[in-house]
Amino acid sequence: MKSSLLRRAVAAALLSSLALFSVGCGGSGGDTSGFNNAQGNPFQGNFSGSGALSNGQTGTLNLAVGPDGRATGTYLVRNAPVAMLANFSVAAGSYTVSGSVDPATGAFSLTGTVPDFGTFTITGFVPLGSSLGSYVVTINNQTFTGSIAAGAGSSPGGGPGAGSTRPILSGSLSGFVFTPGGGFNGVNPPVSSPLITGEITTGTSDNNHLVIGLAQTGSPITNIRALGFVVTTHGNPLTTGTYNILQNSSDTGFTVSLSDTTGTTINQAWAQTSGTSGTFTITSLSETQIEADFNVSNVGINAQQPGSAAGTFSTSGHIQANISSLTP
Repeated sequence: MKSSLLRRAVAAALLSSLALFSVGCGGSGGDTSGFNNAQGNPFQGNFSGSGALSNGQTGTLNLAVGPDGRATGTYLVRNAPVAMLANFSVAAGSYTVSGSVDPATGAFSLTGTVPDFGTFTITGFVPLGSSLGSYVVTINNQTFTGSIAAGAGSSPGGGPGAGSTRPILSGSLSGFVFTPGGGFNGVNPPVSSPLITGEITTGTSDNNHLVIGLAQTGSPITNIRALGFVVTTHGNPLTTGTYNILQNSSDTGFTVSLSDTTGTTINQAWAQTSGTSGTFTITSLSETQIEADFNVSNVGINAQQPGSAAGTFSTSGHIQANISSLTP
């Protein structure tokens, strides 16, 4: 249950980093954690996130946020339960959710209804810049967590050129090195034996991307530390090779972020700045597995939602992630 909770929270967090970066990054060489939205609501747009439920099921959150903060979308249970358990077996399908997002903080609250289970709630936050967001689903008196990122121009519900999205629900980390600098005041290292989560989207006309999060809980369990990477190729295929730090939202490349959150509170957040450098190299990619090496230096404070963050960090390592074959 603990890993299921964390997986949900991290999935929501990671997904928000993609959409928020793509709408917010405009100038070359500037602070890529910034956000510039002429609509007046920095959280307006499309977002999606995913995380595992119990009994072998996966939930995907698709959300559209309007300029007034109203949020509508769907919570999609992507696969049938492994076994019909008396205490938890949600029928596969799409369930409507609605609620609001606070335009000042990004905190959101949604409700929906599942037949036989009744009302369920989803609460969390969507961060600015290239940091992570997270959410918690409470359904049938059980709680699960996930991560969320923005949709980079495609409607979360699909449509022409929507492609396919599959969750990453497990994996491993090796050769991990974390080097703090400049008065870094976070947990060092932020992850040790992390849960590997995220998603991969391919076959779209404008939103091919890979989201990988390395996360673990602190105390209390609602405290989540997540190191995230988002590779975006827009309409180009996602392939093996080396990707550089994004400087503009129209580029092909990757973003990096680190967050320490408790519930809907951002304790500390770091993200790439104009001084950040590094690479994310996909060394192997198949239908069932992806392997990648990351090496980034001088990741700074997230200027938009820093919390009490101070200092910088550099990190490197190797990720092996398992791609689920689950379909709606």
